[in-house]
Amino acid sequence: MNIKGYIENKKQIHKQLAEQIIGSKDYHVGAVDELERLSIYIEEEEAMELEKAVQILKEYNIWRRGADTEHTDPKTLGEAIDTILNYFD
Repeated sequence: MNIKGYIENKKQIHKQLAEQIIGSKDYHVGAVDELERLSIYIEEEEAMELEKAVQILKEYNIWRRGADTEHTDPKTLGEAIDTILNYFD
């Protein structure tokens, strides 16, 4: 699944949660609005984090294949790998 598909999947999950809240006796318009606002923020942050991790791995791979570029700091590389692995876990 690509990043756009991942975000669309998250949006569907959040929509289902909002519908469940609306259907409950504890429904509160503000709660649904807050859930939606937070959902959008989380999705944007996750997408940016994944895109950054992918870019780091691409740049590292280019360096590894002999390009005359700076290599990626091992800590940053490890964080990018962790981000990608967490996405698929």
